[in-house]
Amino acid sequence: MNKFFIRYLLGFILTLSLVVVGTISYASNSNYEIWMSDQGNTQGITATNPKGFYGGKVRIYNSKDLEENPPINNPLVLDVATDLFLMAQQTTGDNVNRIHGIMPTPDDKYVTLNFVASGHLGIVNSQTKKAICLFRTTQTSTGRQNHMSLVTDDGSKILLANQSGKMLERVDIAENDKRKVIGFQYNSDRLSI
Repeated sequence: MNKFFIRYLLGFILTLSLVVVGTISYASNSNYEIWMSDQGNTQGITATNPKGFYGGKVRIYNSKDLEENPPINNPLVLDVATDLFLMAQQTTGDNVNRIHGIMPTPDDKYVTLNFVASGHLGIVNSQTKKAICLFRTTQTSTGRQNHMSLVTDDGSKILLANQSGKMLERVDIAENDKRKVIGFQYNSDRLSI
């Protein structure tokens, strides 16, 4: 057999294995949620301003509803401005605006909500659906934005892509000696890009 065929065959077997293993692991987890975000505004909508000024919604779908045949469209709907981050203006100087995406921590106990227009990072307890804290990226001469965040594999840091500000920022996740999360701390050490 030639080397190309062997590599192709091994690649096919590896891909097939990942598909089968991935399918089994998802199928065995029957208690999951799907969190969806939008970039639409929910606040300040008037006849003269039909697009509104800020806000957005998170829709949380339960696995039990999704596994029905046909699936049941019954999400929990949270308004980011009135249900989660009511004090954003007072504590950070601006309202949360244009939620861009949601990322879970490795243990699925928290999710990060990323606001692209206002530059906020919101952290929500995924079990209670309550806001834990709200940070805002650094304003620079080129702007401010939270394009998206990523939680490190070990669950110790959240990295924020401040795209307009041209820097990578970080929030440290503090744990006690039993590995229970006890807080989130904005870290002022930044990496310019």
